[in-house]
Amino acid sequence: QKKTVKFDQLKPWYLKEGENQESLYNLGALLRLVTKTPLIGTSKRIYGDVYRFHICNYDEKLKIWEIQILHLREKLLPGIADSEGAYELIQLEDGQYPAESTTFLFDETHSTLYMQRNIFGISIKNMEQYIQQLSPKGISVLLKPVRAGNRISKIVPSSLYRKVILVADIEQFDEKDKNKTLYKTLNSFGRYQGRIVKVDLGFGHERTGLLNATATTDLIKEAYGFSGTQVLKVRQSDPDDVLFETLDLLDDCANYKLDIEYSRDNPITHGRLYYLCEEAYKRERGINS
Repeated sequence: QKKTVKFDQLKPWYLKEGENQESLYNLGALLRLVTKTPLIGTSKRIYGDVYRFHICNYDEKLKIWEIQILHLREKLLPGIADSEGAYELIQLEDGQYPAESTTFLFDETHSTLYMQRNIFGISIKNMEQYIQQLSPKGISVLLKPVRAGNRISKIVPSSLYRKVILVADIEQFDEKDKNKTLYKTLNSFGRYQGRIVKVDLGFGHERTGLLNATATTDLIKEAYGFSGTQVLKVRQSDPDDVLFETLDLLDDCANYKLDIEYSRDNPITHGRLYYLCEEAYKRERGINS
């Protein structure tokens, strides 16, 4: 079987308490501190779940870090059933937990974090909180997506908008988002205890309606900068052009989409994922293997 694994490219930033200016976070310095302590000591509880470093290695030649972070799941395990009708619960010894892995590559020279997107591993929001807990007090951490192109430059108040499709993970909202229109628009759905919200804003089969350009522009730009946005498609036209086009704005985000074959005897492991990400990174940077 084959699976496509996505690595998003992110830039780490930080903001000191009482200041308004964000600065690039020196993540390499933090990782060096991590390597000097037992990795078991990096365990942190984030929103009820426990995360910790499992691998943190530095490549002196390439100036990149190999990182594996585990999500320890303190929940009841499922059971195993077979074709003959037998069933038994999976049992673990004291101190053992089911764990989900997330693979990272950090390019220290360009301050870029390549993060595997794994719904069962660590999310971007939780990764921000995890780095923050390992950092000095009074520092807020933000992981901003690296943008590959300039489609967002077409999103301006003078454009004409006919439709917006937005899908977002509202659990990714944080305190810093509370004053934003996007938060106020989507977070009210949280009372239903759902997580993924889809907004399809338009006029149905009517082909002549136009959305409020100023408000729509603000909403799109906030969704574009929000790490929890999963789908963001806009049907729009330049003011001097009668033709409308559909822009897939998130397809503009820099990432690696890597195909990996797997089977029961050849599972998807951190080692295999990191190798594929490193090879893609070296191709992008023009580094010979």
